[in-house]
Amino acid sequence: LIRQEMLRQLADATSPYVLLVAPLLLENKLDQLVDAVLVVDVSEQTQINRTSVRDGRLELEGGASYRLLVLPSTTTAISLPLLRKLRDLVQAGAVLLGPKPRATPGMGDQAELAQIAEAMWGDADGRTVAEHRYGKGKVVSGREIATVLEGLNVTPDYAFSRQHADSEIVATHRSDSNAEIYFVANQKARPEKFEASFRVDNNSMSKVTYLPLF
Repeated sequence: LIRQEMLRQLADATSPYVLLVAPLLLENKLDQLVDAVLVVDVSEQTQINRTSVRDGRLELEGGASYRLLVLPSTTTAISLPLLRKLRDLVQAGAVLLGPKPRATPGMGDQAELAQIAEAMWGDADGRTVAEHRYGKGKVVSGREIATVLEGLNVTPDYAFSRQHADSEIVATHRSDSNAEIYFVANQKARPEKFEASFRVDNNSMSKVTYLPLF
């Protein structure tokens, strides 16, 4: 139904250009409906600046939220503005997983970086000590993501059974003021039967609406 309405609106459009904005654009082969695909991205710094913390969760402006912020395991250098923002997020209650940065690129203040990193990571070297409390949050080093999430009592956001060995069901999730919204997509060019589970409370499940996209 959604796809039919989308195709109708595309066919009825009379303007020189039409913008089609859709989740999982390539995965659902919606790129076949357009002449050009534009990837609009923002810098890592901008993404971090748009992030806040509420009740220990990282929240983005678009409604997505995360329990854990992860730095690449190969991180050795980080910009001072980014490190300052990470410091503020952890102080406010976020959990950060990653190695302690040793330098800042370019001509940044190495002394300030070392001071902030030492305060945040403390003695968490990822070998003998795994975590360090900082403000309302903590920094973890040298642990697997799954291990950290388990320690935070975080269960998978969603899970799907497999009808076939190569079944591939993916999803994205966001929240608005009164609903939990999941976009679920079958990655195979065939019908799939599966059972789905979602991490939502009972109040969120008082009303469930399904909108199929064909």
